[in-house]
Amino acid sequence: QNPTYVCEHDQCIVCVTDGGFPTLPQRCGNQNCNILNGSGADFEAPHLTVNSPIGNQTYNEAALLLDILTDESAKLYLFDNSNSRKGFVQLSDYTTHYSRYRRFAEGFNSFIVKAKDRKGNEALQYLDFWLDTQEPTIEEVLPEDNSYVTGTVFTVFYDEENLQQVQLHYGINANDHTIALSGCPRGDEAMCSIDLDLSSFNGQVIQFYFTVSDLVNHINSDIFSITIDESPPVIDLVSPDPIDYGNNKVMFDIQLNEQVIDLIYINWGDSKPKAKKLCKDCSSYNKEKSFKEGNHSLTFIATDYAGNSANVSVHFTTDSKKPSIKKINPKNNAYSNGDFSVEYTEMNLQDVALTIIDQIGVYHEYDVPGCPIGENQQCKIVSTSPSTYEGQTVSYYFTVSDLFFSQTSKIGKGI
Repeated sequence: QNPTYVCEHDQCIVCVTDGGFPTLPQRCGNQNCNILNGSGADFEAPHLTVNSPIGNQTYNEAALLLDILTDESAKLYLFDNSNSRKGFVQLSDYTTHYSRYRRFAEGFNSFIVKAKDRKGNEALQYLDFWLDTQEPTIEEVLPEDNSYVTGTVFTVFYDEENLQQVQLHYGINANDHTIALSGCPRGDEAMCSIDLDLSSFNGQVIQFYFTVSDLVNHINSDIFSITIDESPPVIDLVSPDPIDYGNNKVMFDIQLNEQVIDLIYINWGDSKPKAKKLCKDCSSYNKEKSFKEGNHSLTFIATDYAGNSANVSVHFTTDSKKPSIKKINPKNNAYSNGDFSVEYTEMNLQDVALTIIDQIGVYHEYDVPGCPIGENQQCKIVSTSPSTYEGQTVSYYFTVSDLFFSQTSKIGKGI
């Protein structure tokens, strides 16, 4: 025996030389091996047991009991696979039992526990588990409550790092149908949507809500009500009619089959056509509108709360003023070569006529073609058979007509 070696067990097996000194086991074979009290040889790793946390489990508490047992005195270490730069962090000096609460990160945790005995023998145990202490948070849901929709896209905004599932519940009663959304991301300010065909609910009010689930918890949004509306509004244009109006005030009588968010019209005859609002949140309109003289082409547009729109068009004319004759030629008692002209203003011109009264009192009427419409216009008739009136002093006048009125000029004389 060699008193230099100390045995910490009841018995120790050691390989020795013929002189009784410890040597390498491979030199010993099966011979000259003696049971020798006082030997310190140890080639076995400690037996390591992690009682808590249990692997592949999910916990809803941030601080967990880390409980480790070994069958011999050993130093204990912990390696965080998500932060490998730190390497193995020592938990304790030589011990056979370690038991302390430790705070872990939210989400997936992956560690290696190591036990190292006095002779440097090591044992490793891998430990994976999930930590989920926070409930999901639903930030916003679309469509908005009490809104009108064409019936397709539903969206939820949420915060959840350990997302497991997002579900949409919908129907006449909210729990009539349930569908799981696919591909929903995890994290803060996340969003997930689903596009559904809800045409079978057209014209009906349905309810819906979302459920967001993590590893441990789930949370429901509020229940929302929406109206499915895939049909455009129907416009009944009672007035204006496609006629000529003898005044500049026209009655608008418009009836709709549903409440609309707005009713507008555009007058394409304006120099700069633009939308003009008639009413909001209405189902009918009945008022007079004033218009300038002339032709008008109007389009009425109704848009419902779901965004569906419909339009109807009408053409009409307003004519509330008589034609205005500014001037006639030739001048009174002036000589003429047979040319006559008139200057006038008329937005709804229908025709211009020249009447000549010869010296024996006979009336001769001439239509004047191609006269322009508008303000401060001039129209001329050329060579009205001058030989007929050669050398005569004749009287003449013009007649300018619109849709409802005719205006006659003063009588002029020409030679």
